[in-house]
Amino acid sequence: MGDEIFDSGHAAFDFIDEIEGLTDQHAVIARMGREFAKFGFSAWVITGLPMPGGRLEEVMLLNGWDPSWSSHYFKNNLIKDDPVGAHCFRSIGPFEWKDAAMMPRPGRAQRKS
Repeated sequence: MGDEIFDSGHAAFDFIDEIEGLTDQHAVIARMGREFAKFGFSAWVITGLPMPGGRLEEVMLLNGWDPSWSSHYFKNNLIKDDPVGAHCFRSIGPFEWKDAAMMPRPGRAQRKS
């Protein structure tokens, strides 16, 4: 790898071209997981946000979570207690998980309204 220079623009377009050629959702998730792992991500989702009372799995586009965690999360409707989920409902800006985890969570009375 001596004198090679990483061209991020070329790499990004190559990745997009590769994803566009995939027709199976599981193949897309696996390929995206490999790409995200290069940047240190081991779990990820691409999702919309459910309406109040709705369930996250109904609006999830791609799920890169471990299947056992995903099953547990959905079965127990954990979005209601997830600081990252709560932050997504309050802000449209980007953030890191560690920042959302430190934000105050609404009290039980606030969540019911």
